[in-house]
Amino acid sequence: MAKFLRKEDVKALNYLVEGYIAFLDDRGLSSTPAAQELIDAYGDISEEGNTVSVIADCVTAAAKLDASWAGALNAIVSSGIRQLNYPSSWRVATTRSAQDYITRNPGTPIAVSGGPTVATWVCPGLGVPSHPAHDALPINCTVDHDTPVVWHWNNFGYDTTKTERTEWYHDASNHVIMCGSCNSAKSGGGVFYNIVTGNNYSN
Repeated sequence: MAKFLRKEDVKALNYLVEGYIAFLDDRGLSSTPAAQELIDAYGDISEEGNTVSVIADCVTAAAKLDASWAGALNAIVSSGIRQLNYPSSWRVATTRSAQDYITRNPGTPIAVSGGPTVATWVCPGLGVPSHPAHDALPINCTVDHDTPVVWHWNNFGYDTTKTERTEWYHDASNHVIMCGSCNSAKSGGGVFYNIVTGNNYSN
């Protein structure tokens, strides 16, 4: 199993788990089986990096006490997996494609802060009432994956090479252009990255 957590991630995990343990201790709950499971799992965390099984045990133990605790811990793990296993920037061709999209989908010009009118483009939205298609400023243009990165990791990425994951990430057929607000709202749909790697995994 690969070690994927950075030292800063481990510190963040330590901070949260120590808080959870202190919370249980203050309420006289630290001797319960669920609390002991969390304490034991936490004791296996090392600042030098951790195998996926160690972190998984910690998240599982936290979930037995409070779902939000597990969610907070898994969010840190998810961030680490995402940053260490997929690119952090787009290729030039992708950036140009986004600019072409803006040009091909003009919106209604608007006045910004009482100044001259500026061009806009039509963000496709998310197809739901809270995020319908709407005009957006050119500066608020982002590229997103139609099939989320978290889905790819959980179904394929965990058992692939760095090159394979990179090529998937830059596959234009899976890209969608939308404004930053819609991109943030779409996210991974509340799905966490599985804490596992396969036999064919490499980084």
